[in-house]
Amino acid sequence: MKYRKEHPERYKKWLENGKPKRIIWMKEWREKNRERNRFLAWKYKLENVFGINIDDYEEMFKEQSGKCAICEVRLDKLEIDHNHITGKIRGLLCGLCNKGLGLFRDNSGLLERAMNYLIKNV
Repeated sequence: MKYRKEHPERYKKWLENGKPKRIIWMKEWREKNRERNRFLAWKYKLENVFGINIDDYEEMFKEQSGKCAICEVRLDKLEIDHNHITGKIRGLLCGLCNKGLGLFRDNSGLLERAMNYLIKNV
């Protein structure tokens, strides 16, 4: 930051000469490392958001036989369902079930009313 202010012309020239090359290089690097980056982002989320590691996730996955805890669809990868207030992990769900719970704001009363509505209006 200090260098930019003290040498605005040099900094401007550096940006003009280097920026396109950096943009191209970063784009190529991201494309080559797409799977690696997805894995690292997932691993980071496991550790820093949910407080578990890959072994913990794989054990949960194995305990559920690779099935969603609600609809029991079998998938290669399941999402982590957690209580948004306590942060406690409840289990692994498919994307649709996890989003469904989120849309009902994890409110069991609201889910029960929705269930009753469906039963009455079959």
